[in-house]
Amino acid sequence: MDVTELRRDYPDNVLREFEKARKDARNGDFGRAAERLLRILNIEPDFYSARVRLGMVYQAMACYPEAEKQFLRAKELSPNVAQSLVNLAGLYIGAADARLDDGRYYLSEAIAILKEAILARPSSSIAYCLLGAAYFKTQSFEIAEESLNKSMALGIKSYFPEARLMLANVYIQQKKWEDAIEQLDGYLRENPFGQDRRKIEDLREEIKENLKPNEK
Repeated sequence: MDVTELRRDYPDNVLREFEKARKDARNGDFGRAAERLLRILNIEPDFYSARVRLGMVYQAMACYPEAEKQFLRAKELSPNVAQSLVNLAGLYIGAADARLDDGRYYLSEAIAILKEAILARPSSSIAYCLLGAAYFKTQSFEIAEESLNKSMALGIKSYFPEARLMLANVYIQQKKWEDAIEQLDGYLRENPFGQDRRKIEDLREEIKENLKPNEK
């Protein structure tokens, strides 16, 4: 939330509808959540959190142009809030993964925006995590490694399992097998009940097979 919103008085019916939209989104009813948020924004067009939430809903629905429009508007409303930039960068990374045939270089856009986010908030662990992911997807492995290590140094490691797994993938691409195992061990240790535990354990065993005999 943009802290400036704490000083604003929104009508009770708007706030109730916003809470219902959040619940709809949590329950996976994205269409209903979008309807509620659009009604809210018709009444309060400068409601920053509603803009962000609608962007997230559209992103979950793979409606990338609509999500971009909302995140850009949120950025205009609160240009100094790093989270707006992080949301937009995350959208661009998702669009790159979706391989949209529109001629845009989404990963380059994401990297540029994340650098802007880091300038606005140098302590943003999630910004560094996404930056590492973007660099990984462009096969810039050394810069990805640096960004992901920075993410984990700034944040509470157990809250960013994605950073560990991405860093393990970086090391796998570089054939740094022992470093990859170290990150996978950290992930397993910090997420003992993760649903993907068996998959990660199998990957760990597969990586061990790549170690030379004198490295075991």
